[in-house]
Amino acid sequence: MLRERLFSFFSKPRRAGMVLVWVVLLIVIFLGLAALVCDWACIHLVTAQLQNAADAGSLAGAQFVQQDANKARAQAVRISLANAAAGTPVRVNPNGSNDPVGDVVIGRYDQTTRTFAPTLISPNAVKVLTRRDGGSPDGPLPLAFASLIGISQANLRCRAIAMSASLTAAPAVLVLNPHAPGALTATGNGRLKVSGGDIQVDSDSGSGATGSGNARFEADNVNIVGQARFTGSSGVDGTLRSGADFIADPLADLPGPPIGPNLGAVSLSSKASVTINPGYYAGGITLSANSTITLNPGIYVLDGAGLQASGNGRITANGVMVYLKGSARLNLTGNASATITPPDPAVNAYAGADTYQGIAFFQDRANHNAATLSGTGGMAVDGAVYLPSGQLTLSGNGDTLGAQLIVDTLRMTGNGAVTINYDNGNRPPTPTHVFLVE
Repeated sequence: MLRERLFSFFSKPRRAGMVLVWVVLLIVIFLGLAALVCDWACIHLVTAQLQNAADAGSLAGAQFVQQDANKARAQAVRISLANAAAGTPVRVNPNGSNDPVGDVVIGRYDQTTRTFAPTLISPNAVKVLTRRDGGSPDGPLPLAFASLIGISQANLRCRAIAMSASLTAAPAVLVLNPHAPGALTATGNGRLKVSGGDIQVDSDSGSGATGSGNARFEADNVNIVGQARFTGSSGVDGTLRSGADFIADPLADLPGPPIGPNLGAVSLSSKASVTINPGYYAGGITLSANSTITLNPGIYVLDGAGLQASGNGRITANGVMVYLKGSARLNLTGNASATITPPDPAVNAYAGADTYQGIAFFQDRANHNAATLSGTGGMAVDGAVYLPSGQLTLSGNGDTLGAQLIVDTLRMTGNGAVTINYDNGNRPPTPTHVFLVE
C-alpha cells in the first residue's frame, strides 16, 4: 500500500517538478557553502603565513635593537621578506620615520604593564606588522568564490612584538677553570685594577684565589666559587665574596674564523718596519730589536710562533682581532709596546667585524699554551682577551691590558699596576635573550 502511494505521489507531474526545484536549490546552497569554506580556508592559511612572517621579522630585528636600531629595522624587513604568504614574499615598509602605525616600529616594551611605546631612545623591542590590505604592496587577498555573494577580497593584518633582554653581564675578569688551586694568583707588589666591573673566579678550590707579598686585586666585587687565601699584605680592595655562584663562559659559542690562503710568516728585527694585511699567517708574527709592525684592520689567524714581541718591538693594530690557532703563542714582553683596538662594526666594515666585535685576542679552545702580556708603560691593549683554555700572565707599570679578560687561569706578577677598563665599551656585547611578547 505504501509503495503504491509513493508511486502515485511522484507520478504526478506537479509534485515531481517541485522536488526537482528543491534538489537544484539544495545543490546550489551546498556548492555555495563549499565555495565559502574554500575561501575561509585560504584566509586562515594566509593569516597564519602573515603571522609567521611577523614573528620571524620581529625576532630578527630584536637581536640588534639594543645595539643598532637601523640594523634592527633592516633585519626585520629582510627576514619578513624571506617568508611568503599566498605565494608571494611578505613585503613590509621599513618605516624609517618610526611612525607608530608603520610596518616596522622600534620601541620599548614594558613587561609589567604589557605595553609597547615607539622610541629610538634605549629601545628594547621591535614591532612588525604584516598585511594584505589596501595599503600593503600586494593589496588585499583576492577571494575566488565569495565574490558570488559580493565579497571579492579580504583585508588581513597580523602583528608581532619581540623584545631583547640582556642576560647577566659577564664580569670584567672571568677565570674559567672550575677546580684549579690558585686559578687566580697575584704575587709581588703587583696590582690588578678593574674599572667598572667585577672579578669572578669559577674555581671551587679552597684556594681558588691566592695572593702573597703586597699584591692587590682592586674591583667592585671579587667573587669566588671556592675560597681565597691571602698572605702578607695581599688582598682585595673591594668586596670579597666566597661561595659565589658559578658563571659559565659567555663566549662559549663563539666560532673560530675561517682559514684563508697561507701568507707565510713575518719576522722583523734591526729597526725594520712593515705594514701587513689580514689573513692566515701559518708561521706567525715576531718582532724585536726596535722593529715596528702595523696591522691593517681585519682578522688575523696566526699559527706557528703566534704573536711575539720583545726588545722594543712595537705593534700598532686598530680594528684587529688576532686568532691564535694550533701551537700559536701570545707573548708581548720585555720593552715591547703595543696599541691594539678590536673590531667595531660601526667603524670596520669587513666580514667578521660583527662576529668578533670587541675582541682583541681569541685563542683556539684546543690551544692550551700560556700567554704573557707584560709592559713598562707602553701597552694599551683594548677589547677582550679571550683564552678559554690557556693561562694568562699579566705584569705592567701603568699599562692597560684589555677591556675584559676571559681566561682559564690568571697570574699577576711584578711590581706595577695593570688596569682592565671594563667600562670603556670596547668589549663583546652583553649576551641577550630575544623572545616574543605579543
